[in-house]
Amino acid sequence: MAQSEKEFSVVGKRIPRIDAYERVTGQAQYTGDIQFPGMLYARVLRSPHPHAKIVSIDTSKAEKLPGVKAVIHHGNAKIPWSSGGHTHPRFIFNNPVRFVGDAMAAVAATDRHIAEEALGLIDVKYEKIPHVLDPNEALKPDAPKISTDGNLSVGKGNFSAPIEESWGDLEQGFKEADRVFEDTYITKHTNNAQLERRVSVAKWDAGKLTVFASTQGVSNARTDIAQDFGLPLSKVRVVSKYMGGGFGNKNQAQDYDYMAAVLAKVTSQPVKLEFTREDDYIGMHGRWASEQHYKIGVKKDGTITAVQLDAVTNMGAYRKQSGNLSGTDFYNIPNFKKVIKPVHTNTVVAANYRAPAYPQSVFGFASFLDQIASRCSKRTGFRNTRAKFPSRRTIWKSASSKDRSASAGTKNGTNLVRCPIQKSMASVWPWVAIHSDPDWARRPFV
Repeated sequence: MAQSEKEFSVVGKRIPRIDAYERVTGQAQYTGDIQFPGMLYARVLRSPHPHAKIVSIDTSKAEKLPGVKAVIHHGNAKIPWSSGGHTHPRFIFNNPVRFVGDAMAAVAATDRHIAEEALGLIDVKYEKIPHVLDPNEALKPDAPKISTDGNLSVGKGNFSAPIEESWGDLEQGFKEADRVFEDTYITKHTNNAQLERRVSVAKWDAGKLTVFASTQGVSNARTDIAQDFGLPLSKVRVVSKYMGGGFGNKNQAQDYDYMAAVLAKVTSQPVKLEFTREDDYIGMHGRWASEQHYKIGVKKDGTITAVQLDAVTNMGAYRKQSGNLSGTDFYNIPNFKKVIKPVHTNTVVAANYRAPAYPQSVFGFASFLDQIASRCSKRTGFRNTRAKFPSRRTIWKSASSKDRSASAGTKNGTNLVRCPIQKSMASVWPWVAIHSDPDWARRPFV
């Protein structure tokens, strides 16, 4: 065994999770397990229309139902949800509603069955507004406007649009190519579908708010809540003892955290608001859909000379994340240009879900390279075309001589400099596994 491996007491060793025992024995207390004396239970009423103005909302029948303690909606609880959208204002209840599943009201009652019954007693009158579901249609001049500024989601900084990036000389790159290929790849909206349903428990004590949240972003949630409720951080506490999966989209305060907090304030009782699985699918953001059109130039030996990417990403009614596409980052591309248009539509909101911006275009770009390699190999006798695509040799050369020397002496021939790239690429495409041998590119594919 190499001396460098003997130095580690944790790396390379089997270490049990610090919370494993509590989780597997049922002792772990998730947010849904939390109970308080006198706690109320809340449910959410959602829009059945993709785009509509709420003309009136009558909650009198719901409020008279025995067991109902409070009903909130846009008329009596206009609370901003700043992390819910970055290009136009979003509240926990919005008028107009902008997608099927948009929250319109929430009820707190002595049990969840009464709360659910009360939702059916709320009388809402709508004025339907023309809607658009397809991002390409949404970009047309005569399309219904989701935002007053139009459907191209233009914000500031990371939320600007269109998203553009380029280097080299694209036109020259295509001239140098022996063949130029074009194709379009489409990805759909994907829900995170974490095992734990979304739930929040809120309680107030002497002007201080405590939210027990099913969140992976305790600090983010605390900051969001303090900001939007106009409270100093010292008066907001967010607790998440155990979380049952999040995959990225539990990283901020969510609207149900706010609803639970408002209902708890109004009733002076603790409130638990738990989403049904349907609530989760139609009311929570997932990975943004995309339509990616690629134009790629390659030489006879498989070397990429130029890549052009034009794409639209469907961000839904609000823009919570960048809407970017970044799957070309793993490749050595001398001439490159991409133009990404994040677009608003009357669909459920899209945002972060595991490696935002990467899975969609990793799928599109890598799939197209596979197609190009197959066509070149079969039709023209090109050999080992795929070996020239990834920038693995560039990765190897970027490592310091010390890192390369250390890697050469290890058992498996890898080093920490390349671990993140090796893990992410090798798990998706076995043929791009990285080896310590700098002559890997000359090896035939198996």
